[in-house]
Amino acid sequence: MFFKKYMKVVPLFIFVVIVLAGAAILFNIYIGTGTGKSNKNESKIDLNVEGNKSKDATSETIIGNSLKYDLARPVNENKPITLKFWINEDWSDIYTSLINEYTSIHPNVIFDVSQFPWNVYWNKINVALESGEGPDLFHMHNEFVIPMLQYLEPLPYDEFPMEQLKADFMQVETSMIGEKMYYVNVGIMTGGIFYNKKMWAESGLTMQDIPQIWEELRTVARKLTVYDSGGHILRAGFSFNGVEEYILEAMNLQRGQFLFSEDGRFSRFNNPASIENARFLRDLYYKDLVGDAKMEPAKDAFGFGKTAMIYAWGWTANDLDRNYPSIEYGFFRIPTWWPGEPPAFDRNNAECSFSVNKHSDENKKKIAFDFLKYYLSSDNALINAAKKAYMVPSKISLLGRPELSENVVITEQAKYIDRTCFPGILPNEFTNCLKTSIGQNLMEPSITPEEVLRRTDIAINKILPAYRFETMERKYKYAGEFKK
Repeated sequence: MFFKKYMKVVPLFIFVVIVLAGAAILFNIYIGTGTGKSNKNESKIDLNVEGNKSKDATSETIIGNSLKYDLARPVNENKPITLKFWINEDWSDIYTSLINEYTSIHPNVIFDVSQFPWNVYWNKINVALESGEGPDLFHMHNEFVIPMLQYLEPLPYDEFPMEQLKADFMQVETSMIGEKMYYVNVGIMTGGIFYNKKMWAESGLTMQDIPQIWEELRTVARKLTVYDSGGHILRAGFSFNGVEEYILEAMNLQRGQFLFSEDGRFSRFNNPASIENARFLRDLYYKDLVGDAKMEPAKDAFGFGKTAMIYAWGWTANDLDRNYPSIEYGFFRIPTWWPGEPPAFDRNNAECSFSVNKHSDENKKKIAFDFLKYYLSSDNALINAAKKAYMVPSKISLLGRPELSENVVITEQAKYIDRTCFPGILPNEFTNCLKTSIGQNLMEPSITPEEVLRRTDIAINKILPAYRFETMERKYKYAGEFKK
């Protein structure tokens, strides 16, 4: 009777509107959160699924591109479990953030984290793994992977299909050893020039003076150098102390010189182009007088305000921020010998994900790989890692993301990272040998450049065959532009 009486007074369409509005209000009261707002970023995903089965995968619970991660899939049946995780303390902030992200989704997973300085970490992790007391997962760097290979669990193909990784990430093949992968490259970095903005401006320089070629850098360095009344350097215009071998490698690659023979058994530092490069570097210090070989390592001299420009890799920014926060610096691409693009501006290397202990409990290995899959699928985690480590994210979809646009070290590297060459997984023994042979002797006036490079090749050639080094230079995208 109510509806018949009501219909006589209220037109039909108004009645329909009222009914629908009432239904909507009731529906909202039924499912509402009490806030009247919905925010995906603030929402929590309920993992307590009946029967410990994952929810149906939806766009709201799946993250990633080709490689995907289901946020709603329970881990370890939602039962508590603890993983031991060892890290290099330089990556403490990165891993702390990553762990917080992951455990907010999987609160049943607990990470027992131990961190160590870089210079003691690698010895400690090796001793622990050899004794069988090693952690379940641990930070990795590619120069140590071969000696530690016997302790590493390869990535399971069913969780990390190669075609998906290659679709999402750059230089995936560079982290392969044989047909297997034991980590994934999460970022790539290379060398460039840091400069003190205040000193730059005080010397009357502008952005128009950014040197594109080495001769221009020589001119700018002269303007930035300050001397006392006796002609001694008070402030260097340019320094590469402590990274002599790195800048020489870059200069050689710019001239189209491979660093290694095709079979990876021999070093190729001792050649006319490399000798010419070494002489140029000496001339900067001993003829142009823009640098001092007796000064502190470049990054420290830069932090102390003793040099206006340095050659360094992207990670140096992290060191400067932590140890010399008052320094306002800029960063630009490494100069080249001639205008235009060289065969390669420099070499590059990757920062790796963590690796998993082959001898850990099978269930813990499974969870460690789930953690890795989340890491590789989470844009937020990878962007945070890139920002903290000052590296170009290796995930292709993240290039050009606005979150990275204010970081000049990352954005500048990104402009030329495609024109940098990965020479192969360089063993730690090679790195140490190069630092001794070139790092300690290149700027020593009593030894000729020819002799320095001759000795360098002899020393390195004793290392490479035993290490079974595999050069990847000729797989570089622009390897065809190198001298044969």
